[in-house]
Amino acid sequence: SGNSFFNHRREVYREWEGGGWMRQSMDGLEVLTNLFLFGLGMPLREVVDALGAEDVDVLRAAGVLRDCPPSGSGFVVGEVQVYPLGRSDLCSYGGGGIAGADDNGHDPQVDRGPTYLFMTDWPMESLRSNRDAVMPVGYDTLELLALSAAPVSSKSGDGGRLLDMCCGCGIQGIFAWRCASEDDEQAYDKLLAVDVNERACRFAAANVALNGIIHGTGCRPQDEGGDVAVVCGDLYEPLREKGTYSRIISNPPFVAVPSRAVVPHLNPALYAAGGGVDGMEVLRCILGGCFDFLAADRSSDLLMVTEVPNVEDSCELLRGCLSPHLRDNARIRVAYVEADVETAEDYSREREAEAGGSAIPGNRDWAAPMREEHIYNRALVLISISRVREGDSMSRLDKYVGPDSDARPWSEDRSGSADADEEDAFLTAHGIAFARNSMFAYQ
Repeated sequence: SGNSFFNHRREVYREWEGGGWMRQSMDGLEVLTNLFLFGLGMPLREVVDALGAEDVDVLRAAGVLRDCPPSGSGFVVGEVQVYPLGRSDLCSYGGGGIAGADDNGHDPQVDRGPTYLFMTDWPMESLRSNRDAVMPVGYDTLELLALSAAPVSSKSGDGGRLLDMCCGCGIQGIFAWRCASEDDEQAYDKLLAVDVNERACRFAAANVALNGIIHGTGCRPQDEGGDVAVVCGDLYEPLREKGTYSRIISNPPFVAVPSRAVVPHLNPALYAAGGGVDGMEVLRCILGGCFDFLAADRSSDLLMVTEVPNVEDSCELLRGCLSPHLRDNARIRVAYVEADVETAEDYSREREAEAGGSAIPGNRDWAAPMREEHIYNRALVLISISRVREGDSMSRLDKYVGPDSDARPWSEDRSGSADADEEDAFLTAHGIAFARNSMFAYQ
């Protein structure tokens, strides 16, 4: 499964809780791994011994290393997480695995290609403060990356421009850029990453450098030089008169969140990840302007991962968000996992629990605003939208129920991942193949 690092991190936590991670001495790589990949607090003395006082001072000054609470504990912790990801994690599985591979799709004789590293914030439930928190890497991120990791017929072989809208830490655009660069005929000429959160833009610029890409960025539109640029701005606003793109990828804020009038004390970080009562506020803005920034040919497309209400009607809902005069020029494809569809009531209970349950005063009935909007379920979906000739518009909604050839439960999926469930169904071998066929077949 493409979430193998999630599973490995859980294994490390279990070992850490049992004291198995402690050794007499650790080298610098082990210390950095514990701090930034696994989020483990480390004694400051051991960190200084392994890295040297000068490097520790640099990490502190950069804001990526800080003291563990309480003050004076003698421990330090990584303020950011580093997520490792290689193309083979999400690409070689897509065709059902590598010939000669083991049950997990791994073949030691096969060159798995480079591994890229991405810095971002830790999850909001961690001890890190929520100041303009940048979303961590989750299942939704990896599902979108699984689509963009493989060459597809929707992208012409003569270069092109890639736009990462709501880029967050930049993982989507950078990963797609690097994967395309591994295929000479698929390489992009330009990558532009956009986010309204200045902290996210700083993460994106740092990750561009971390992954060895030459870029021109100061997080300002006028610094948009070079092959790769990061621009801080509100959706398409900073992109006016800057040309069109052969592909737009986006993982916008989509959590269905009641208004502050309903839940006045809600954690600000949830509103940062939110898209209004139906979760569609940001999505509507992206869809409404997408054809203004997509190149005027049938090979250009918009790829998204997001949540939608009333998934059975999602194609019509998305078409209604497009500019009225272009709705008959759109091919819309949506794919979702049947077992991942939640009723509005179940969804509301989960979001309330994330917000602190009954510990936060105020009206806690999150389901009421959705009922008023006639929302009866929600689901995470993958979306592909492309331009067609007027009159050739079409909609396609694909429901994934699991591997076709055998009705094994999720925990025994053919990907070999013991932890596969409905949340990461699109990260298994069969699920990735299904999603790519749904989004790109007969392009």
